[in-house]
Amino acid sequence: MAKTWDLILQDKNDGYYNMACDEALADRYALCRAPALRIYFWSRPFITIGYRQDPRRALLPGGADFTRRITGGGAILHADEITYSLVCSPADLDLEGGVKESYRRLCRFLLDFYARLGVKARFACESAPQGLGRCSDFCFAAAEHFDLTVEGKKIGGNAQQRRRGLIFQHGSVPLRINRGLIARNIRVAPGVFARVTSLAEHAAVDDIPFLRDTLALSFARAFDVEFKACALSAAQEAGIAARAQNKYMAPDWKFKDAQTALA
Repeated sequence: MAKTWDLILQDKNDGYYNMACDEALADRYALCRAPALRIYFWSRPFITIGYRQDPRRALLPGGADFTRRITGGGAILHADEITYSLVCSPADLDLEGGVKESYRRLCRFLLDFYARLGVKARFACESAPQGLGRCSDFCFAAAEHFDLTVEGKKIGGNAQQRRRGLIFQHGSVPLRINRGLIARNIRVAPGVFARVTSLAEHAAVDDIPFLRDTLALSFARAFDVEFKACALSAAQEAGIAARAQNKYMAPDWKFKDAQTALA
């Protein structure tokens, strides 16, 4: 029997709101145990850094606005992309094993999404095993076992947080990569852009509603779930706005020392 999930479709918002909303959905699950998939976009170029990153080392001064995520990994400049987040328990998707295995299971819906667009994506451990474990302050240049690749190049990124009985994961589908904009904002190593790709390099990306709906369909098919359209209440939106201002815009959060982040 198919499980019911909340589906939250949102238009463009700034990065402070987007990160506050993701954290609010994780908190919401802890209260009501309602699994949810959120698909969203960005109103302007915005950087998120991993929760253990030092922005003074990873970012160039005077660039785009940024904030810290609740998940790990490297810096991402979000601009022309589709972003998803999901929150559930392992039982909601019949997940077994540890973090690495859950990445493999969760990211399989992205394989289906790319396949529906005629793009052959593979896990990095299958296509570029020699690059596994590569570290970088730039998320798209790092390579872990179950990152997605197309023709041996990494496409997008995913990050996860575990709490007691809860899995939160978010990730990006880059429609286009503005290499110049990234290089002006994030410290990237020479030659790094030869190892990354975007959807526009392999498929049409102009029909955004179609791509959004295809992403949701791939998730539903991969995990045998039924979606219930869900809109956040006025009270929830007010709470997200307050969280964005009081936490995600605050220097204490953005510049928190890398060793004590989320302590």
